[in-house]
Amino acid sequence: MITNIKKSIAITFAATSIWGCSMNSEMIEPTSSKTTDLAVTKSVSTYTTTQAIKDQVIIQFTDPNMTSETKYQLREKYKLEYRFDIIDIETCDCDNDNLELWTIQALPGFLGVENLVTNLPGQTSDDDVDGDLMHRIVILNNSANLNSHINTISDKVVPENSNDAITVAILDTGVDYDYFPGRFLYNSNADMNCENEISGWDFVNKDNDPRDDHGHGTYVAHIITKRLAYLGIPYQILPIKAFDKNGRGNYWSVLCALNYLSKKPGKFVVNMSFGYYDFPNQTILKRTMDSMRDNALLISSAGNEGLDTDRSGSEHFPSGFDSDNMVTVGGCINDPLVYPHIDPYGNVYGLIKSPDSNYGRQSIDVMAHFDQYNIELVATDSSHIIYDTIKGTSFSNAYVTARAAELMYQGVITPVLLKDAVIRSGYRSSATSTYTRTGRIILHEVSNGSGPVLHN
Repeated sequence: MITNIKKSIAITFAATSIWGCSMNSEMIEPTSSKTTDLAVTKSVSTYTTTQAIKDQVIIQFTDPNMTSETKYQLREKYKLEYRFDIIDIETCDCDNDNLELWTIQALPGFLGVENLVTNLPGQTSDDDVDGDLMHRIVILNNSANLNSHINTISDKVVPENSNDAITVAILDTGVDYDYFPGRFLYNSNADMNCENEISGWDFVNKDNDPRDDHGHGTYVAHIITKRLAYLGIPYQILPIKAFDKNGRGNYWSVLCALNYLSKKPGKFVVNMSFGYYDFPNQTILKRTMDSMRDNALLISSAGNEGLDTDRSGSEHFPSGFDSDNMVTVGGCINDPLVYPHIDPYGNVYGLIKSPDSNYGRQSIDVMAHFDQYNIELVATDSSHIIYDTIKGTSFSNAYVTARAAELMYQGVITPVLLKDAVIRSGYRSSATSTYTRTGRIILHEVSNGSGPVLHN
C-alpha cells in the first residue's frame, strides 16, 4: 500500500555513488583572498556507466484532467500486473500533480524498473501514463568558497519585471546573490508557481531561496551577466537550483525544475550547463522541453569527455535531444599552429575542437570557446574577491546563452527563429565542421553571413 505522499525533497547519496554519470565537469578551485590569483584550472572527469536507481520510477499521467480516482486505479493496476508495492509517492514542488516519483518494493516475480518503464507507454491507449527511469546527475568539480550571506534574495530582486529586460533562467546549483551588483533577479510576484516564491525556486531544499552553495551556477551567471552588461542589454536572472552543495542532483530534480519553468509566462532563454549519459529514452524530459517551444529557447552544453555523442552508447542528454527550441554547444580552443583570424566572408581560422569537448555531427549545433574564462567575483560589500580561470562546455554554453539573450533583445523572440539566429550569428569554421551540425563558432564578433559586424 501507499504509506506516504509528499512533495519532492533533497536526496542524499553515498559518496561512493556520485561519480557514475558526469555532468559538464569543470574543476573550480577559488579563493576568498583579495590578492591571490589562481592558476588555470583543468577540466577533468572520468565517464563511467550510470545505473538506474532500482527502487524508484518516475511516472507522468499525460491527461491533465485525470482524476485522483483514475490515478489511484492505474497505480493499483500496475502494482498487480508488475508485482511491486508503492511505499512512497513524491510530487514536484509547486503546481504539478501529474508527475510522480514512486519508491517501490519488489514482490516475487518483479522484473525490474527497466521492464516496468519500457512497457508503461504501450499498455493501452486509454491509460495515458508514461514512465522514466530515475538516475543521478552530478557536477564533478570542486566547489567555490561562497556563502557569505551578505544579501537576502529579496535584496536582489527587481521591484518590477521590465518588458525591455531579457529574462535568463539558469538551471544549475543556484546563484549566489552576493557577487552581483544591484537588483538583478527576476521578480516572481506576478506569476508565482510556488507558494511564497520570490525569484526562482530551490528544488533541492524545497524552499524559495535558490542560493548557490556550490559555485558552478554562480560562475555561469557571471559569464552571462558580464557579457550582457558589456553590451548594455538589460536583463533579469531567474535562478533555479536543482543541484546541491556537492554538485549532486538527479533526473527528478531536473525534471521538476523544467516543469516549473514550463509554466512561466513570457519569452526567455534557459541555460542548462549539465547533462547525463546512458539513458537515451527518457521521454518525459523531452516532452517537457518540447512543451516550452513557444516561450523558451534552451541552451544545452555538450559535455567534457571528448566523446562522439552521436555514437550509440555515448549519447549525452539533454544535448542529444532533437528539439526545435534548443541550441547545443561544444567547445573550441586556439590552434597552436594557426593564428586566429576572420576573413571578410564570415569564415574563422585558427580555432579547433577542444580535445575534452564532446562533439557530434547530428547532436551538437555550434561551438564557443572552451577556455579563456577569467572570473572575478567581487562581494557586494567589497569584503573579498574570488579570482578563477575556468574552462569547459558549461561555460561555452553560458557564452552562447548570452548571445541568445542579445539577439532576443534585438527583436528575435520566437524560440525557433531565435535558435536559427543564434546559429547564423556564428562564423563558419572548416576546422570544426566535422564535429558539429553547422560548423559554426560563436565569437565576440557577430557574422551576418557576408562579413563581420564587430562589437568593439
